[in-house]
Amino acid sequence: MFYFLIASYLVGSISSAIIICKIFSLPDPRTEGSKNPGATNVLRIGGRKLAAFVLLFDGLKGAMPVVIGHYLEFSLIELTVILLCSFLGHVFPIYYNFKGGKGVATYLGGLIGLNFFVGLTFSIIWLIVAKVIKVSSIAALTATLLSPIYFYFIITSHNLQATLIIFLINLFIYFTHRANIKRIMNGEEEVIKFYNIILFMRNIFLTTLLLISFSISADEINKMATIDGEKTRETGNYSKETCQKIYDSIGTFIYLADEQWKKENEEKAMFYSTASANYSTVFQTVCIKLQNSLDGDLLDIYYKMPTFLLDD
Repeated sequence: MFYFLIASYLVGSISSAIIICKIFSLPDPRTEGSKNPGATNVLRIGGRKLAAFVLLFDGLKGAMPVVIGHYLEFSLIELTVILLCSFLGHVFPIYYNFKGGKGVATYLGGLIGLNFFVGLTFSIIWLIVAKVIKVSSIAALTATLLSPIYFYFIITSHNLQATLIIFLINLFIYFTHRANIKRIMNGEEEVIKFYNIILFMRNIFLTTLLLISFSISADEINKMATIDGEKTRETGNYSKETCQKIYDSIGTFIYLADEQWKKENEEKAMFYSTASANYSTVFQTVCIKLQNSLDGDLLDIYYKMPTFLLDD
C-alpha cells in the first residue's frame, strides 16, 4: 500500500499543462495568464482543444490510481487516501519544485473513480452555479464545498473517515484558490461567457465518458462473492437492457456525426464521433468483458460493429 501511495503521488506530479504547452511551443502556463498550470489557464493560452487534453489527463491522474485500487480491493478509506496522494502530487509536484496546479480536475477525476454519481453530481453543481453566477472559480469552489456532503450520502457505506479525507482535500483546494477568493471578495474575479461554460462542460462530459470506461464498473464489477471457496465476479445492475441502451447510444451518435459531416460542421461532427467512440469503450468495458451479463445476440451485434469503434 505504501508503494502504491508513492506511485500515486508521482503520477499526480506529472503536469500535463506544462508538457502540452511546451510541445506546442506555447508560453509556460506558470508565467502566463493566471500563472496556474491547469486546464482553465491553458484555455486562455492555447484554446479549447489543448485545454481539453489537459483536463482529460489531469482527470485521469486522479481516476486511474483509484480505479486500480478498486481492482486491488483496497478499502474505501484507502482509496480516498490514494486520491489524496494523487491530488497532492498535482498541487505540490516533485518534478516542478512543488509548485503545481489547483487540483480541481484531478479531484473530479478521483471522485469519478470512487463513484461515478459523486463525480456527476460535482459536474452538475459546477454547471448550475457557473450558469447563474458566471464565475468559474465560484462554481468550482461551490461544487467542492458541497462534495463531502453528497459523497457521504451517495456512498452507501456512509463512511465518516473517508468523508473526512475528502474534506481535507477540500481544504487544500480552498488553499490553492486563495488568490481567487481574494479577487472574488474584491469583485475582480473574471466573468466567463455562458457559451464558454457550455464548451468547457462539453469537455468535462467527454472526459467523464472516457473515465466511465475505467470507473463505471469499479463499484459494481468489483463486488465479489464467494462460491465453493472461490471468488467470482457479480455483474451488479448492468443487465442486458442496460447494455442495449449503451449500444443504442452508439448508433445514435454515429448517425448524428454523419449528419454533421454532411453539413460540413467539423466541430459538431467530431463531438458526436468522439461520443460514439467513448460509448463503444463503455460498452466493451461493461458488457463485453463481463460476457455473463449479455446474451449471445447482443455479443454478435457488437462484434459486427465497424472496426474503428473497437480500436479505442
